[in-house]
Amino acid sequence: MQLSLRNSREKVTIPTTVGRVPEHTAEEVNEAIQCQTEGNIERYGSAGPETIERRLHELDREWDIERTLEANAA
Repeated sequence: MQLSLRNSREKVTIPTTVGRVPEHTAEEVNEAIQCQTEGNIERYGSAGPETIERRLHELDREWDIERTLEANAA
């Protein structure tokens, strides 16, 4: 998926993050991420609700930290 922006003279196409990041990441890193993702899906897919809820809280904390760092860097 790509986003298109138009100004008065030309059309500029910007790839979305979903496409842009893997395109600029080493193949072995993409493969490791894919493998980890599949493992997480398998592990949490068979986990109970408490385990899933705990993981969601962990992710929320990670995202909060990342947003704070990005805001401080801006």
